[in-house]
Amino acid sequence: MNSSSATSESHLPWAWICLALLISASLHIALQPGSLWTDEIASVKLAQQPVGLLWSDWMRRETNPPLYYTILHYWMAEIGDSDTALRWLSWFCGAGAIVVAARLAVLLGNIRAGSVAALLVAVSPGHIVYCQEIRGYALGHTLALLALLGFAEFLRTDIGHGLRRANLALYVIAASAAMYTHTLLAILPPLVSLVFLFNAIVRGRWRELVLWLAANCIILVLWAWWATITWWQVRHPSNLSWLTRPPLWLALRYVMEVYVSEGPGFIRAAVIAALGAGFLSGCAALRRGADFVLPVVAVGVPILLYLLSWATPVMLPRTVYWAQGAMAVTVAVGLMAARLGRLGTVLAAALVAVGIGGAISQHDKLEKEPWRRVVEILNAKAPGATVLAGGPHVAYLLARYCGPPQCAFHIRTLVSPGETWSAGMPRPQPILRNEVRKHTPKAAACFD
Repeated sequence: MNSSSATSESHLPWAWICLALLISASLHIALQPGSLWTDEIASVKLAQQPVGLLWSDWMRRETNPPLYYTILHYWMAEIGDSDTALRWLSWFCGAGAIVVAARLAVLLGNIRAGSVAALLVAVSPGHIVYCQEIRGYALGHTLALLALLGFAEFLRTDIGHGLRRANLALYVIAASAAMYTHTLLAILPPLVSLVFLFNAIVRGRWRELVLWLAANCIILVLWAWWATITWWQVRHPSNLSWLTRPPLWLALRYVMEVYVSEGPGFIRAAVIAALGAGFLSGCAALRRGADFVLPVVAVGVPILLYLLSWATPVMLPRTVYWAQGAMAVTVAVGLMAARLGRLGTVLAAALVAVGIGGAISQHDKLEKEPWRRVVEILNAKAPGATVLAGGPHVAYLLARYCGPPQCAFHIRTLVSPGETWSAGMPRPQPILRNEVRKHTPKAAACFD
C-alpha cells in the first residue's frame, strides 16, 4: 500500500464525487425504462411479503437472499411502489459504490485516482444498467466495495490497532451483508483470504492470522442459515434450470457488457486498449501485498464464475457486475500513476466521455419487456376479452399496468405444477391449464 499518499491525501475529492453522482443521477433519469420486467415484478411481489417470512425457510423458493427484499419492503411502505420510486432505491444503493470506490482509490493511489474512480464507476455500463433495475445487484456491488475497503484499511500500518480492528469489523459486516444480497457474493471472502495469506507470507504478518480467522469464522456463522438454503437449492435446482453453461466466447461477452462501454467497433477497441493500459499500470502500482486484492477480484470473479458454471451454471452479466468497482479502482489508480503522466489523464477523460455517450446511445436497449405498451394495445384492441397469462409473473405485470377502472380486458392466470417463487401468492383468477377451453373459450391471447 502507498502509505505516504494514504496519509497525506486521506481526504476525499468531494467536488468530483458530487459531479459523478450528478452524472449518475442524470443518466438514471434520462434512461428510465418503460415498465418493469419479469425479475423486477418478482422483487416487488417478494418484498410485499411479511419480513418474517422473508427470513424463514419459505425463501427456499428464491435463489437470492432476503436482504434486498427486506429493504425494498420498507422502502415501498415509506416511499411508495411506483416504478420510478422503486428504481430510485437501486440508484441510492449504487451511489454508495461511487463514494466507496473514490475512497479506495485515494487510499491505494492518490486523490486524482479517487476522482477518476468515482467517474469511472458512475459511467460504467454495468453500473448504469443495474442502478435502474429493481433488484439487489447495485446494493451487492456497494457492499462488496465496502468489504474491500475494510480489508485494505485493516492491513494499513500507519493507523492505530483500534482503528484497524474497527475496519476489520467493517469487512465482516459488509461481506456478510453482501452475501445476504446475492448468493454468489459468497466467493468474495475466499478471494480476499487468498490475498491475505499472500500478504502474510510476503510481509511476515502472521500475528494477524488469528484475527483474520476469527473474522471469517464470524462471517461463516452469520451466513450458515442461507448456506443451508443454497445447498438445498443446488440439490433441487428448479429455479436454476433455465441457466446454461456459457461457452468461453459468451462468457467473455458477459464480461465486456459489464466492463466496456457500448459504441462502434473501433471505439470499443480503443476503450478496451485504454482499460487494459490502466489495468496493467494499476497492477504494477498495487503489486505489493493487500493492495493487489482489487486486481484479484476484478479478474478472479469472472474466472471463478466461469469455472463454477461447469458444475452449476451461474455466469451472467449481473453475476459479474459486483466486481466492476474493483476493476474501475484498479484502472483509476493505474491511469493516475506517475508512469503514465498526462497520457493517463487523457485516457481517463476519454473513458468517461465514451461511457456517457455509450449510455445515451443504448437507451432503447434498456426496455426488456414493454408491458405497459402491451396493456395499452390490449385495452385498445381487445376490450372485454379474457387474456390468459402463461405464468404468475405475466399476470402480475398485466395487472400492474391494467388496474381498475381503466382495464378493458380480464386477466386469468394459467396454473402449472412446479411453480417456485410465487407458490401460494394471490394471482388474478387462477385456472388450471386443462380447464382453459371450458372456462375461457373466447380468450384473446395467451402470454408466456
